[in-house]
Amino acid sequence: MSVYVNTEVAEDSLISDLMQCFLKTDFEDDKFPNISRRMKELKHGEEDEKMCKSVEEYAERKAKEAAKEAARKTVEKLNDMGMDISLIASAVDMDEETIKQWLEK
Repeated sequence: MSVYVNTEVAEDSLISDLMQCFLKTDFEDDKFPNISRRMKELKHGEEDEKMCKSVEEYAERKAKEAAKEAARKTVEKLNDMGMDISLIASAVDMDEETIKQWLEK
């Protein structure tokens, strides 16, 4: 069995009021205290904090990977241009040993 509800029509009924709540990103309605409470929990509770932290950690990890790859490409280009290892290390702000290891691969 399927139930279809039209959220476009706002009439003076409880079901219409409920459907209007689902169109909002944040709401608190005394007519629907359980839904209001649960929406707050989902948006501002522990689950939300865990998700935000996971996304931040992922973004940080990806940014570090991208920066490392960019540095590696820069090191390779500077080496191909004949730049000395010590100058390359200074240019990319890294130690010479890491630069040597990257160029050996």
